[in-house]
Amino acid sequence: MIKLARLKDRIKDDLKEINKIIDETLTGSHDELQNIYNYLKNEKGKQVRSSIIILIGNLITTPNKKNLYHLAAGIELIHLASLIHDDIIDEADIRRNQETIYKKYGINNAIITGVHCYSLALNQFALINDPSVIKEISKCVTHLCEGEFIQVNERNNFELSENDYWRIVRNKTSALFHSACKLSAKLCKLSENDIDKLGEFGNALGDIFQLADDYLDFYDNKNHLSKKVEQDLMTGDISLPILMASLKAKNLNKSEIQKSLLENNQEISNQIKNKLFEKKNSAITSLDSISESLVTKDLKLLLEIITDRIN
Repeated sequence: MIKLARLKDRIKDDLKEINKIIDETLTGSHDELQNIYNYLKNEKGKQVRSSIIILIGNLITTPNKKNLYHLAAGIELIHLASLIHDDIIDEADIRRNQETIYKKYGINNAIITGVHCYSLALNQFALINDPSVIKEISKCVTHLCEGEFIQVNERNNFELSENDYWRIVRNKTSALFHSACKLSAKLCKLSENDIDKLGEFGNALGDIFQLADDYLDFYDNKNHLSKKVEQDLMTGDISLPILMASLKAKNLNKSEIQKSLLENNQEISNQIKNKLFEKKNSAITSLDSISESLVTKDLKLLLEIITDRIN
C-alpha cells in the first residue's frame, strides 16, 4: 500500500510518538512474556486506526496531542490483542509475515498475552482521564467479542443471510474504527453532529476494510494480507464472497463453493466492487455532512486507499 505509506509519511512524527508509547507499554514481568512482546514489535502492521485518529486531530488547529497519542496507542493495543486471539480461534499459522503467537509460543501463552495486552490498552485510556472514553471502549470491546462469537457459532452456515454477515462485520471489525473516529473527534471537542458523522464514517470505513479483506482472502495474488489465502473457507468463516458463491454452488459444501468461487470469479468480483462503491459513497456522505470549516481531504484520501486495495 504505497499510497498509505505516503499518507503516513505526512504524520510520521505523530506515529513515531504513538509507536514509542506502544513499545514502552509492551513490557512483561516474565522473560517469556517480554520475549513475546519483543517478537510482536518486529511487525507493527498498517496502523490505519492510529492514522485516522491523527488525521481527525489535524482537522483542528490546536488538538491535545498527548491524549490523542494515548487513544491511538490504546486502540492499536486492543487491535493487537484481538488479532492474537483471532489467530487462536482460526488456527492461523501466519500473521504479518511471521508465525502467529499461538503457533510460536503455544496456545496458553497466546491467550494470556492477549488478555494482558487488553489490560495494557485500558491503562492507556485511563491516562486520558475521561470516563466517557472508558465507556465507549467498553462498549466497543463488547461488540468485538459478540461479533467474534456470532462468527464462530455460524461457521459453515452457508445459508447465512447477507444482513447477518454485515451484523458480524459491524461488530467484529467496524466497531473499532467507529470508536477510533468518534473518540478522536470527541477529544478534539468537535460538535455532537461532527462526532456522530465521523463515527458513521468509521463504520463505513470498517465495512470496506473487512470486505476488502474477505475478497483478498480468495483473490490475493500479491499477498496483501500477509497470511494464507482461502483461510476463511478452511475455517468455515462466512464472508460475502462465500455467500455469493454458495448461491451458485450445486451443493453447499466447501469443495463446491471453492469451485463456484473460481467459476464465477468475475461476477463475484464485480458484485464486491459494487458493494464497496456503495459503502464508499456512504462514507463520503458522512464526511460531507460535518462542519464546512473542517478540511477532510486526507480522510477522503485514506478512504480511497482502503477502497482501492482490491484493484
